[in-house]
Amino acid sequence: MSEMLANQYFISERYFEALEEYSKLTPERINDPIIKMKIIICAALNKNFEKALSLLKEIPVDENSSYYGLKLLKEIYLCEKMLEQLEKRKNPNSENDEAKRMLMAILSRFTDRKKSLEYFNGLKSSGYSDIVNDFLCSIKEIKQTTI
Repeated sequence: MSEMLANQYFISERYFEALEEYSKLTPERINDPIIKMKIIICAALNKNFEKALSLLKEIPVDENSSYYGLKLLKEIYLCEKMLEQLEKRKNPNSENDEAKRMLMAILSRFTDRKKSLEYFNGLKSSGYSDIVNDFLCSIKEIKQTTI
């Protein structure tokens, strides 16, 4: 029941409620690629960047993994649209700008990994430096162990 409700909230762009419902799912359901991606998106849009990055660390580095298969095409398209909207917004407030860049770094991880790393590298000395640096170290370690 929670998954259906969470998906309904997600579709209707009620990301806070969706995140609450997704958090009630079993670990097996949360490990489903589509559910995990939706949780990451919801967490990022709610500025729960720590949760989003902790789940993002678990995503396989291999570009041919199921995270890049056709079954996620709709979610990847959603990320692309959100990124387009974020790029159009001008934000004079530096704190909000950092949050916007963090959101863009997370969302672009699903669409353009090189661009995502550029955003993350630009946030190394921001207010999010602790979680960004931890994330960057963890994905480097994962990449090295998979080679």
